[in-house]
Amino acid sequence: MGDYDGGPATRLAVLYFGDRQGCKVPSQDYVWHQRRLRTYLENLAVSNDEPLQQACDLADKALAFQEACASWTTWPDHLALEHPRSRTTGRARA
Repeated sequence: MGDYDGGPATRLAVLYFGDRQGCKVPSQDYVWHQRRLRTYLENLAVSNDEPLQQACDLADKALAFQEACASWTTWPDHLALEHPRSRTTGRARA
């Protein structure tokens, strides 16, 4: 079946396909969706409040950084222009 902690899609799949086995008629299926699934999604929304706020804060900081960069006339010396994958590690490349 799956691991309940395998991520949002796995949890939803396990809930949706495992928990609904008792639904034999459309009215039972409707009640399941209105109760069990709705409760799961409401709880998920509450648990996502903090990550959402953190993502919004990061987006605000990224926008402020972009606006600061727009005023630059030269690249600051303390920022590297080298891409991290272009650095050599001392090992021969295949």
